[in-house]
Amino acid sequence: MAQRIAAIQLMPVPELVTEYTRLFGQAPHCRNRTWLWRNVAWKMQELHYGGLPEDARARLEQIIDDHIRPRFEAAAAGRKAPAATDALHPGTVLVRDWHGRQVRAEVTDAGFVVDGVPYTSLSAAARAVTGQRWNGRLFWGLTKRKIRDPTA
Repeated sequence: MAQRIAAIQLMPVPELVTEYTRLFGQAPHCRNRTWLWRNVAWKMQELHYGGLPEDARARLEQIIDDHIRPRFEAAAAGRKAPAATDALHPGTVLVRDWHGRQVRAEVTDAGFVVDGVPYTSLSAAARAVTGQRWNGRLFWGLTKRKIRDPTA
C-alpha cells in the first residue's frame, strides 16, 4: 500500500482526476493536486483495509447532526449560526472573583443564573456584574484574550 500511495503522489493532475472519478464514481469538485492525491489515497486505503466500523460511522453522523449541520443550515438560510456550547451543560457553575467578591454563574436550560437573576447569555450576566460590556466567555474565563505580537 505504501508503494501505491507513493506512486499516487507522483501522478499528474489529469491522471489523479481520472483515478478519483473511477474510485468515487463522480468527477472531483476540485483540481488541487494535493487534495486529489490525498483523497485518492484515502479511498484506496478504505477499499483495501475496510472502512470505519458501523458504530463509529453512526457516532460521526450523530456529531454532524448535533454540531455541524445546524451551523451550515443556519448559514444557508441567512441566519446567525447557533452558538457553540463548548460543554456548558445545565448544572455547570462558573466562578469568577470580581473586586473581592466571588461571583457564581450557574448554567441552566434557559441560560445562566447569577445571584438568583436569570440571563440569556454569559455577556449579559457579565455586564450585570461589572456594569460594563464584556465578552462573556472572556469574563468567565472560558477563553483567553489574544495578545497581538507588536513585531508582526
